[in-house]
Amino acid sequence: MSEEKSNFKVLKYVLYFAVFCLIAGPWLTIFWQEFGIGVGGTGILGIGTYFEFLPRFQGNFFKRLLGALLTLLVMVVEIVYAFVILALFRV
Repeated sequence: MSEEKSNFKVLKYVLYFAVFCLIAGPWLTIFWQEFGIGVGGTGILGIGTYFEFLPRFQGNFFKRLLGALLTLLVMVVEIVYAFVILALFRV
């Protein structure tokens, strides 16, 4: 197995873990606030790591800027998602 294929496989698992953390974070916040916020933050860091090492966003300044803007977009969507979940349960 080549190193590039191996790196893509690791990135794929980082993405899966990050998305799981982003989805589960607000739900865990309902029961255990500090842990849920930590899990959500881990998901945001995981998505940032995924975008940072994805070959599509490597290269010139504008590609890297696009990766950073996508990370910010994911953060805003996560914040809105967390507020909706917490508002539904009035936490």
